Amino acid sequence: MSNIKTCVSLYSLQDEYLNKRMSLADIMRYVKSLGTEGIEILPDQMLKGSPHISEETLREWKELLAETGLKPVIADVFLNTNLYKNRTLTRKECIIC
Repeated sequence: MSNIKTCVSLYSLQDEYLNKRMSLADIMRYVKSLGTEGIEILPDQMLKGSPHISEETLREWKELLAETGLKPVIADVFLNTNLYKNRTLTRKECIIC
């Protein structure tokens, strides 16, 4: 038996989330139904108020983890450095919330 565990990046389901076909809860339940053990979350897209999430959002997130039994593996942040054609964004421009 292998020690390798399965994980799904929620990036692969971001279109479903962004187009409101699935909620975060729907996505996590779906991922769990596949037998997945861990998830990679996109907090800036899927956790309201990120990076400064409220206690309520944190509570909802923890409840989803408890309900599904999924383990958070990593939080991924995407920085779009190519917003303009004539220049690359500075690091400071990328991280200002």
